[in-house]
Amino acid sequence: MANRNLLLIFVIVSFFVYSSLSQPLKTTCNGVFLSYNYTGGYPIPPTDPTNQPYRFESTVTVLNNGRDELKSWSVFVGFQNNEVLVSATNALLADGRSLPAFVGNGTVLVGSSNTDLKSAIETAGDLTQMEVIIQLVGTRFGNRNGTLDAPLPLNLTLANDGYSCPSPTRQGNELQLCCTRDLNAPSNITLENFQPRKDGDLIIMYDIIRTYETDYWAQVSISNHNPLGRLDNWKLSWDWTRGEFIYAMKGAYPSVVDTTGCVFGPQGQHYKEMDFSQALNCERSPTIVDLPPTRANDTQIGLIPFCCRNGTILPPNMDPMQLDKAGPGFEKAYSFNGSVLPNSSNIIFMQGLPDFNYLVAEMDGANPRKDPRVPGTQQSVLSFTKKKTPGIDVADGDGFPMRVFFNGEECALPTIRPTNNGRKAIATNSAFSSLLVLALFLMYW
Repeated sequence: MANRNLLLIFVIVSFFVYSSLSQPLKTTCNGVFLSYNYTGGYPIPPTDPTNQPYRFESTVTVLNNGRDELKSWSVFVGFQNNEVLVSATNALLADGRSLPAFVGNGTVLVGSSNTDLKSAIETAGDLTQMEVIIQLVGTRFGNRNGTLDAPLPLNLTLANDGYSCPSPTRQGNELQLCCTRDLNAPSNITLENFQPRKDGDLIIMYDIIRTYETDYWAQVSISNHNPLGRLDNWKLSWDWTRGEFIYAMKGAYPSVVDTTGCVFGPQGQHYKEMDFSQALNCERSPTIVDLPPTRANDTQIGLIPFCCRNGTILPPNMDPMQLDKAGPGFEKAYSFNGSVLPNSSNIIFMQGLPDFNYLVAEMDGANPRKDPRVPGTQQSVLSFTKKKTPGIDVADGDGFPMRVFFNGEECALPTIRPTNNGRKAIATNSAFSSLLVLALFLMYW
């Protein structure tokens, strides 16, 4: 009995001595702690000694031990065994692909529900806000070295800018590293199909605005920030990750209205009392389209700001509301509403007046029996002053536009400029006149 007690005491003392000498990296890291832990796996069919598939299960941990909040965390996992990722809790693939997906060349994981990790300072050490744990399940095809050792990734690192990360160290079946804050350190991870959140030509926002026990309302906005190009016939799609489905929608509509997948799927098992005939769409990747203008005041699916334009989104410079902010036009524009765009001295914005719309309607040809109908035309005269540019040479091409845009699309300009030497020249250059007359957006420099 004495020997047994002595052995027990020795083990306990050894444990505490070991713990005091070797603190876990997760505890000592003063930046962002990352780990990849292989938790298990086994062979799966088919049997193939040369290329045997295995199920693997792993855990990726991201813990913010630094002073600053980690915005839009992203982690690169350097898979190397032809892995196919089947599921990932609390994370998505940064390139937007749906699971299952081939990740054998490495992949970047980003947050799904918890995209930002707060610091211990601002949460009083609340791990639920500081840490995200990702459970990975997938298929691999053996190790490249042919051994049965734990199939760990070749690399693991934080993909966010502003952090310096060393090479990971191995502790048994786990890779660990600690990334420290370095504002001058750019990420060395490049994505072919995805860019981080930044200002761009087209910005899409998905905001949850109201939540309830079993459902929520989300506001999706699309804004066109390209100065010239318009967006026509937009279609928006996303992937659900938790079995969500669209029950109601205003301002747009699913391209497919079908709830069969819900009735016979897990949604029907969960919402046993729900009438799915009132729902709209149960696809995992729904496609959303715009409504026609006739539905703008529809009390069921309309009455949403900026909706119902048949899928057209004009750039801000071509939005009619910009006319209120624009300065006076060059000297004068007749039959058109002409203005110089804000913060510009060489861009003219022209919009047709409502009372003249009848002029652009189609008309019968000269002989209706044999000639096709012709489009209408609306003409305008622009007068310019040379007070500020007395040295321009009109005959040499000064004063003519270099680019013309109509409703957001660039027009082809003729190579011959109009002249005043007779009807023949005017007729020859009628194509140019038409472009100039119909131009909604005029640029020259």
